[in-house]
Amino acid sequence: MFKKVVLPFLGVYSLTSYYFLKNPTLLHPKHNFSHELFNDLTANPGKKCLSISHRGGSYEKVENTIEAFQNSIENGVDLLEMDLQLTKDGKVVVCHDENLCRLCGVDVKVSELNYDDLPKFSEKINLDHFNNTILDTSKLQVGKIPTLEEVFQKFPNTLMQLDLKGGSEEVTRKTNDLIKLYKRENLTFWGAMGDDQYLRRYNEDLPRFFSPYAVIKVYGLYVTGLLPFFNLTSSVFSIPKYSQHYEKWKESK
Repeated sequence: MFKKVVLPFLGVYSLTSYYFLKNPTLLHPKHNFSHELFNDLTANPGKKCLSISHRGGSYEKVENTIEAFQNSIENGVDLLEMDLQLTKDGKVVVCHDENLCRLCGVDVKVSELNYDDLPKFSEKINLDHFNNTILDTSKLQVGKIPTLEEVFQKFPNTLMQLDLKGGSEEVTRKTNDLIKLYKRENLTFWGAMGDDQYLRRYNEDLPRFFSPYAVIKVYGLYVTGLLPFFNLTSSVFSIPKYSQHYEKWKESK
């Protein structure tokens, strides 16, 4: 029974899945993105991905600051990644942590302070993900936590990935308003770490990066052969890539 029914079915299923995986437009319409993020790759056939500075690059400068973003651009990064929070007085600020203890040495949430009351950065900052590596900011030129509007004004033509922390309706609405105000629809994409489907209510056309949940889902669909039969609503994979630069940086310390 197994050989007569199951094996032929698996064979047909595997071939069908492989065929549609190689020819996805037979099941799904091809998207013609006007977004500069995708146009850059289309115009450069040999280029398969864009380089992203996570939080603006926290090895050399304080993460998510104007100084970090400027340094990344000067070093040839294609795209700036940043995190967004909302202050008590409704300012969208570029900051990863909900609590300012790690960055500023003050045990308080960003949402509990007005923008003008946000503290300065500490002289010693523990870098996330890097085995208690400490960034000494005492010799760096460091401003304060910037607003998203300041970043848009400073880098008007730079591609950006916006990670909305907390997933609140207000930070989403205000972020979308700023994107429209500065006409950045073709220079920006966004997303959230959790369920990000709510973002479509605010801007259905703005590309979204795959959340961790969505990445796992895509992987599961791929290994089971079901991927060609599902419509993917996100557009961008933003994935960490290990490189020799990190080892060289560690050796220089």
